Amino acid sequence: MSTNLVPLQPIPTPTAAFVDPKTGLIDLAWYQYLKRLDDHIRDVERRLTAGGL
Repeated sequence: MSTNLVPLQPIPTPTAAFVDPKTGLIDLAWYQYLKRLDDHIRDVERRLTAGGL
């Protein structure tokens, strides 16, 4: 069965800092990855609630 789920972007490099030491905030690359992952999971949940993928 085909799907139209948007593919996840690659995880940031393992050596990329999770927190920006200059600002104390989460690094932009990690934030974007986690946001896209959250959107992806929510989309899967909506599909399962609606009757499956």
